[in-house]
Amino acid sequence: MEIPVRIYHSVYAHFLRTMETPLKDLDFTEIELDQAALLLTLFSARYEDKESRITAIRQALSTAVHPNLLMEKHLNLDRQTGNIIELDGAVFQICYDPVNLCYSQGLSALTKVTNEVGEGGCNPAARVAYYYAHISVSQFITDYIKSNSPRPSLLITITGPHLAVYGAVFVGRPVVQLLAKHTFSATENIDRRPDEGGTGGEGGYSSIDHGTLLVARLLRALRSGIDELQHYYSELPFPPQSSPVPLGVLQPHPWLTELETEGYGKVQLTYTQQMEPKKALFRARMRVEKGHTDMDDTAELDVVVKFTHSYHGGAHKLLAAQKLAPVLYHCRWEKDVEMIVVIMEFVKNGDCIPDMLPSDRRDVYNKSLQRAVETLHGKQWVFGDLRAPNVLFAGEGVRLIDFEWCGTEGRVRYPPAINLNMKDVMHWSPDVTRGGLIKKEHDVHMLRKLTGMA
Repeated sequence: MEIPVRIYHSVYAHFLRTMETPLKDLDFTEIELDQAALLLTLFSARYEDKESRITAIRQALSTAVHPNLLMEKHLNLDRQTGNIIELDGAVFQICYDPVNLCYSQGLSALTKVTNEVGEGGCNPAARVAYYYAHISVSQFITDYIKSNSPRPSLLITITGPHLAVYGAVFVGRPVVQLLAKHTFSATENIDRRPDEGGTGGEGGYSSIDHGTLLVARLLRALRSGIDELQHYYSELPFPPQSSPVPLGVLQPHPWLTELETEGYGKVQLTYTQQMEPKKALFRARMRVEKGHTDMDDTAELDVVVKFTHSYHGGAHKLLAAQKLAPVLYHCRWEKDVEMIVVIMEFVKNGDCIPDMLPSDRRDVYNKSLQRAVETLHGKQWVFGDLRAPNVLFAGEGVRLIDFEWCGTEGRVRYPPAINLNMKDVMHWSPDVTRGGLIKKEHDVHMLRKLTGMA
């Protein structure tokens, strides 16, 4: 699984939130609805070729979203080699660096148009991602932006009546993820019936009405997203002098650096390391203000920050209270990233191979791990992912991590994408299935494998 782009800039969470907002809760202006109705008609039509399609929709889409969204642009990425790419549209934000006396550019949006599906012999999404990657490392982006920004951008593909929006960041490599896709058609949706009990059929609308509202929502999300990125690049601070990134600070890093916690007040996060290349798992220093810890002054704690879609904070807290899991400082859904943010204690030198432990340490490992499993089962909770990487060892006992699959037995299930291709290597219980219920006996099976009691 690739790292989510939304943790690197707020624009992606804002875009997704708009797209998930029920149509009835969006108050569209007359202009927004006029633009949506026009584009619904223009996108739905058939055109002889790509140029005809662009000519037909350019003015309406430029007015509704941004003037440069379909403004053809030729970029010379390398003056020495003459590497020129032709873009169907690109939105740049130019900003002036007064220290180094040069202009810098941020790429807010990029557009690729194909007249019909399958035309041109290439995948439009792959092509626009290719352009983004090459622009991001080219001379158009200054070294300061390359070093200090994840280079967020919205990538748009138009393929016949289909429009897709992707979020892109560059974090050592380009990461591109689908945010939304829409087909401009009024015939795909059945007529919406009025609410039951309504007087005289109030509240109903036709499929073309519904299609118009969907387009209006998409245009608003796209327009707001580009505006937000334009502002981001225009306000990107330049250093007072050319200076290296502070030692030990990860760049680029997740944008969420300050948040309100339940027991530790407002904390500041300084990210220092991405712990796994394709996981939203980071080591950080957490600054806690005076009065929120046992220390007399402001404290700086070594922590792990995890961004995830599922996490059982209650189970983690239960084991942490018995020193069977790292201290849990924060576990809550944060709307600014549209994910659960987990902050826990960093366990130094916690990774271990059970079979390599000395006999006395192995005995401590086995007994504490058994106690952790029994404690969860006593609450009718199952852990589910009881593999060696999720069991740290702190000398005096184990520390369980990764409570994503944990939950009440009889309710929680294994992920549909669980890796069962190497079942013998992973040591899963024989009856573990994709989407199947997680059972206590599965935990016991894995416990026996880890402790050597199998």
